[in-house]
Amino acid sequence: MKQKLQILICFWVLIALPTASHAQQNVIDSLQKVLHKKLNDTNRVKTLVQLAAQHMNMLDKKTKEYAEKALTLAQKIDFPRSEADALFILGIYAYNFDEPKEGLLFYRKSLKIAEKANYHSCVERCEQFFGNYYYHNGNYTKALIHYHKALEIAEKYQYNYSVATIANNMGLVYQNEKDLDKALYFLEKSAKYAKKENDNALLAGVLGDMSGIYTEQKAYQRALEYAQHGFSIAQKTLDSNLIYDTQNEVAKAYAGLGQAQKGVDLLQESLAYFQKNGNIFNEVYSQIELSRIYTQTKQFDKAQKVLDNALKATQKEKPQDQIRAIYEEYTTLYKAKGDYKLAFEYLERHNVLKDSIFGIQKVREITEIEYFYEKDQKEKALALQKQQNNTLKAENKAKNLWIAVLGLGVFLIGLVAVLVVRNRQHRLRLAKQALKNTQENIHSIEQELYKAQQDMAGNQAQIKQFQKMLDDKRAEVLKEIKAEKYINKYEGGLEEYINLLLPDFITAQNERYPDLSKEHLYLLFFREIHLSNKEIATKFGISETGVRTRWSRFNSKYHIDNQ
Repeated sequence: MKQKLQILICFWVLIALPTASHAQQNVIDSLQKVLHKKLNDTNRVKTLVQLAAQHMNMLDKKTKEYAEKALTLAQKIDFPRSEADALFILGIYAYNFDEPKEGLLFYRKSLKIAEKANYHSCVERCEQFFGNYYYHNGNYTKALIHYHKALEIAEKYQYNYSVATIANNMGLVYQNEKDLDKALYFLEKSAKYAKKENDNALLAGVLGDMSGIYTEQKAYQRALEYAQHGFSIAQKTLDSNLIYDTQNEVAKAYAGLGQAQKGVDLLQESLAYFQKNGNIFNEVYSQIELSRIYTQTKQFDKAQKVLDNALKATQKEKPQDQIRAIYEEYTTLYKAKGDYKLAFEYLERHNVLKDSIFGIQKVREITEIEYFYEKDQKEKALALQKQQNNTLKAENKAKNLWIAVLGLGVFLIGLVAVLVVRNRQHRLRLAKQALKNTQENIHSIEQELYKAQQDMAGNQAQIKQFQKMLDDKRAEVLKEIKAEKYINKYEGGLEEYINLLLPDFITAQNERYPDLSKEHLYLLFFREIHLSNKEIATKFGISETGVRTRWSRFNSKYHIDNQ
């Protein structure tokens, strides 16, 4: 069952929330009365956090006001748990209603404080958010890393509802990666904990997801059993969207069992509901499933009409995943009709949406461009070197004449000067060439790693091999930087080396410290790779006192008490 990822995270871990808005308003009124009483600072900040959470669940702009008050008071009285909660709420508010980048910063601060304070439930919430964030952006590898951390905490401290939701999301990630066995494992775990929590809505959704996987595996009878079970539980929730969503899974299972008309009837019923209620997301997926049945039963005109309507419905929000799925169905439709020209056109459109700038085709194009560029540069460099050699030979002959006149001393001084210049040029050329070679190697390994990760077979051994190769290559870059005595080796700066070693480092520091100078960037980088002040002083060609002075200026500029 297709589920639209929601970044908004519920606050069951903060307070028990009523589901009806009027009930929530009653809770808010009660909390307001408590706030007006004489409270100590600890109880006051807790009440402010609860008020912010309640307003957040009502999508109220007062969320920010109460969360900021809670944050200020928590910092004043040094109460890290409420500080982490307030930052978490501000993160949700900023991410969904204000500025996503600012929201991410709030989440990171919340996670850092919660970890330091051993505030496990908040750490779990933050890790779950980052899992959702990376899942939403298609970075499944990072999503799973954060989900595993969140799940470990939730299971250890028996946060059963969190276990259910995290396992459900992990099942969806593995389903997207076509690792259906792992997907089923985590969905079964989710169903188990959803039953413990008596959460029929979550349980129905999970059963629908499992039905979808069994449909992918062509185990249609089992898919039908899970879908019907999910449908019967969904009916108890009185949530019409969920009911029709699980009904779609029933329809898909019937179609797989050869009862196409029964599947069509159910999908058309769901589609009518979603269209009537403006649920475009589920409307489009209903149309995609409907077109799939029409194509399988060779009702090509109906299939095309349904897909045309689905594509039209996506024009306002332009959800890339859904448009890509529609193009994929167009490809299947035209291939079934024997119109391979149109099938190929839609396959290309599908691939364009599927592949990012680091996708296989783009990487291949970039690699080819780099290859020809570097080849041209090498040829020019060889020609220039030959010309320089010829020039130097002529100069040496001329210098030989001057030796007789000016004497051996002048000749030696001139020769040393030439050698110094040539040596510096040679070192710079070697450094640049070494950098290019390292960039090529890392780029090539990243390309192979990306291909392995995209491979539906999911060869984990190969992925680990490429990841180790990538880590080893970056370790070589780190070793080279630490071994180099003076920073002036890197003509034009260290930035390219930093990007090879820590791809997101420069962007992160510029976001954190506006108007960051190159000198301060290098200081932060050297500290990141664990160089001492003495080693940093050597690289800058200054004293340790000079390094401490630069740190002091940095701290003063960005109002940092202890760096």
